[in-house]
Amino acid sequence: MRSSPCPPDPTKPPAPEPDPDAALRLLSWTQDSESAFVRVRVPRGTRAREVLVDATPSSLRVRLDWLPESEAFGGALRETIVASETLWTLETDGTETLVSVVLQKTERDVEQRAWRGLFENDEEKSLQEVLLELTNADERSPAHSALTHETQHAIEEMRERRYQMGCGEFNPDEGFDDFRLVIKN
Repeated sequence: MRSSPCPPDPTKPPAPEPDPDAALRLLSWTQDSESAFVRVRVPRGTRAREVLVDATPSSLRVRLDWLPESEAFGGALRETIVASETLWTLETDGTETLVSVVLQKTERDVEQRAWRGLFENDEEKSLQEVLLELTNADERSPAHSALTHETQHAIEEMRERRYQMGCGEFNPDEGFDDFRLVIKN
């Protein structure tokens, strides 16, 4: 491990601004190791009795009863869920109304829990986004020794990359080539 902290870099640019289009997105999702949390924005004034949530082991559809079927959100999931354990609520915080759906993941293997995408043919989350979600999840993590050697190695590489980012030696926003050069005598 490192014995001294990274020196501050006064030339480091400020953190990126929040995505201005994020509020325009109608569907968002996050996850922990056992569940996926889907949020669908609906018009203010929507009532729970107008919401239709249909979950099968391989699909999710959310729609309002007064909208045509073609305007439902969702589709085929990339991974499977335990459909009978799907829960949903209608939440209003004064500024927006959301249908929040909790999906229980079928896969319980620690190596297979992270989802890169929710629906088939949707854009995948970056590995960094997925790791951040799982790191921030309020749940117990398996012991490092309980992971496979390959996963332990990947974690050590991520720790090193995180250190490099903190020191300003690596910036993922600038793109990178994961090329390594080993010189032997």
